[in-house]
Amino acid sequence: MKIIPVVVLIAIWFLLAAIVGSTWLPSPTVILMNLWQSVLSDPIIHREGGGSYGFSVHVAATFLRTLFSLIAGCSLGLLVALLGWRPGQVGSLLNIAVETIRVLPPLILIPFFLVIFRSGENGILLGVLCYCTMNFAFYWLSAFRSIPASFCDRASVCKVTLVGFWRAVLLPYSFPQVLSGIKVTVSLTLGVVVVGEYIGASHGLGRVLKYAVSYSSATMIITCIIWAILLCASIEFSIRMLSGSRRGIASNLSESFSADK
Repeated sequence: MKIIPVVVLIAIWFLLAAIVGSTWLPSPTVILMNLWQSVLSDPIIHREGGGSYGFSVHVAATFLRTLFSLIAGCSLGLLVALLGWRPGQVGSLLNIAVETIRVLPPLILIPFFLVIFRSGENGILLGVLCYCTMNFAFYWLSAFRSIPASFCDRASVCKVTLVGFWRAVLLPYSFPQVLSGIKVTVSLTLGVVVVGEYIGASHGLGRVLKYAVSYSSATMIITCIIWAILLCASIEFSIRMLSGSRRGIASNLSESFSADK
């Protein structure tokens, strides 16, 4: 039953392609053939100076930027959250910074980084990394605040060290909740990366989109979109697998603390 919406969508696509013509909307068959043939070689990409290896290099560049931003942003966000979670002036200032930067449109950061670092590659990476860090800091802080007070009391009674509390309670309980936040952030991060590449990168799906727009190639534009969807789906699938393996952490932790009471 899950495949029915996909079949209906493809049927509508075929119908619209037949109505408006392949110039404006290529059929799924044309897109599928171009998707396969342009993996290692594409004349437009080669002509515009994007390399002789087709989409492969650009897809890899976008994937690596997105993956690096997610992993590094999650790690840096954890550090910011650990500092912000502790009471005191530093924690309050970090909470204000997280809430302020997080609500800014992510694309507004990239032009500033491009001007500061005078490098499209570094500017895009740092702009996306800043966005991911603030988002993940918010997710980590929200997860920390949802930890039952009984867990903290029990750790205090047992005289658990701060590092031991982070390792035994804070991170295991919070990680499954942060994984849910990652699922929301993946598509937004990928979108920001692609737009950033369109503005100032030499490689990436955003750069290929720029070539496609200059040639008014609907086939190439849709191919870029399909590649972006595939990248997003692959990252989300990996997160889902990781989430499944970690699903029992919070419940087991809660049961163990309840049993000790």
